[in-house]
Amino acid sequence: MAAARLPLLRYISQESTGSINHDSEGHSSSADEDVDDVSFAFARDRASGELQLDLTGHKRKSDGRESHVLQARPPPPPHPHHDHHPHYHHHHHCNSIHAVPPDQQAVPERPHFSTITGRPSLKTRLYCMWNNALHRQVFRPHFSEAPIWVLGQYYHDKDFEVTAAAMLVPPDDNSSEPLHMRAFNCDVYSRFFFPYRQGFPQINQSDYTTDIGWGCLFRAGQMMLAHALCVLKMTRDWRYIEPDRQLDTHRSILRLFDDQLAYHCPFSIHHLINHLVDDKVKPGDWLSPSQICRALTRAINERTDREDDLNGLRAVCTRDAEVVKSEIELEISLSGKPWCPVIIFIPLRLGIRDISPVYELILRSLFTTKQFIGFVGGRPRQSLYFIGCQGPDFLGLDPHICRTFVNMTEPRFPMESFHCVSPRKIPITSLDPTLSIAFLCQTREDLEAFYALPSDPNMHQQSPLYTVCARRDPRTLKSFVE
Repeated sequence: MAAARLPLLRYISQESTGSINHDSEGHSSSADEDVDDVSFAFARDRASGELQLDLTGHKRKSDGRESHVLQARPPPPPHPHHDHHPHYHHHHHCNSIHAVPPDQQAVPERPHFSTITGRPSLKTRLYCMWNNALHRQVFRPHFSEAPIWVLGQYYHDKDFEVTAAAMLVPPDDNSSEPLHMRAFNCDVYSRFFFPYRQGFPQINQSDYTTDIGWGCLFRAGQMMLAHALCVLKMTRDWRYIEPDRQLDTHRSILRLFDDQLAYHCPFSIHHLINHLVDDKVKPGDWLSPSQICRALTRAINERTDREDDLNGLRAVCTRDAEVVKSEIELEISLSGKPWCPVIIFIPLRLGIRDISPVYELILRSLFTTKQFIGFVGGRPRQSLYFIGCQGPDFLGLDPHICRTFVNMTEPRFPMESFHCVSPRKIPITSLDPTLSIAFLCQTREDLEAFYALPSDPNMHQQSPLYTVCARRDPRTLKSFVE
């Protein structure tokens, strides 16, 4: 592995003012956490091409206690968390920085917060800095002249309606970019973005006050649900442009995802973990895409049963890539109305190690449909919320950037950190085959169109992503087609 200084090092050194005395949020270390002789270097693995951190130094205690050596270590061995269904397996790992005593005794791997000062510990700040540097969008991804699809919206220079686009671009945007790219940027920025957070209340009596390194699937699932609520409450054409005419609705959606265990935020990471008790999921555990879909399904239906702040939304999570009409109709009937909006989550496995080529065109085609609200998945160590595609590349919102906790109980809390300037581009060949797609059906016509997608020859030319059946025998789980 050849070591080389990279531009990202400049970002870390500037944030830390030449040492580890300040983190990216401006918190200075306490006297009990003095650091001496800390050096940074980046190295790129010649085999994998992945960027790795080479960090060495000494942590000196003010009371004269034994010092510790800080060093970067490779990621821990695989620790998959399996679903109940044998076909769904997914796991994520993150590089972590360990504080290793001279005698090489084992220490906890997770970053934590100081119980004395309440500030992020030295270990947590180093972890955040490394994580931000690894995933930071230093340069905006290059977009070709190929058409771009973002959750049913089409962006292309040759076929773009200038009159409609002018309504979707900030009036003070004097960029030299083409109009369709400016409208695309505004669309991406208007999607809800939930990155890692640090400093939120402890999760369910645990020591975790941050989800760095393990909460990416929680965040990706939150983003997907937030987009569905945005469409329900503010329509798909809403854009986050000042002045925001729907500011109150905008804030009310964000408050549903506040990072604390409170009644006003049923989709916080604290509540979602509680909905996975049956799966024996604890804070710090990695999830599979199907697990986060089950948690969201339970959280949505429980909230709708108690309150009316989701526009009557209900949710269904399918099994075995099979959509059962009777199960969806049963969920709709529980609303007590002839119709209610419904989200349908479909966990999938589209290959063994990589996504099978027969599914590539189908997966891209989904972004052209009105009902599709994206999918969660990504690489083996990273989960993202994918909102669009351009050619063979998928566009995703990456939660692997750490931000400080925002108290949303305040009337006018800042919202800038809940929106992302630019997505990441990931080729389909780099995606893990385990993912979960989702559809939002606002009307009965949307639901019927969703049922018809597997039989559409333009959508599924070889093998459909999912099948639709009329009912399933509860004893044998045998499906019956109309």
